[in-house]
Amino acid sequence: MIALVLEENPSLESVSKWLSGTIQHLVNPFTKDNMLSRTEDRSSLANHCLWKLHQAMKDFRYEDKLTEEHNERRFINLAKTYMHRQLIDLQYAANLGMRKPKAGLYSIQGMTEETEDCTFEPPDRRQHRPDQLAYAAELRERLMRSFNDDSDERIVIDMMLKGYTTEGIARRTGYPVSRVSFLIYQRVQPALRSIQRA
Repeated sequence: MIALVLEENPSLESVSKWLSGTIQHLVNPFTKDNMLSRTEDRSSLANHCLWKLHQAMKDFRYEDKLTEEHNERRFINLAKTYMHRQLIDLQYAANLGMRKPKAGLYSIQGMTEETEDCTFEPPDRRQHRPDQLAYAAELRERLMRSFNDDSDERIVIDMMLKGYTTEGIARRTGYPVSRVSFLIYQRVQPALRSIQRA
């Protein structure tokens, strides 16, 4: 299959036949989303995957030092990643209307609460003692110092603190929703929990 990808003018149709089972496996869970199914059926979701497969074919770089089998696995993983992220972004967009934006994050501790839409309810300022508010401010500062000045993580943290939802951050930054979710749940929250345990 990797030989088809490496052709001078690779055929999307030929490569997609090899990955048809993978595409259907990726699409199946998303066909059960009631909101997404209002605008996308199995066929249209598969077409989105084909678009991303074509992008993966253009982006893939063959590594001569690796075996052909290893390179083929690398390409399949790249294509699966591209396609899955596209399906996730479609699902988030379809369900956007179901989410109610909440006010901005007041205490950084709220970022450890994994909500469905990555929004955060600020605690009432009057219900927290000055020492608790000071602790929250210290957590914010230490969390920001955990990442480089120009890092995506800092950008996301700053926008979360201003009250932006996942979708809002994605719109403002141009990042895919799946990328923003990754930064929140796989980068920012683990760093925060590590700071709290220290």
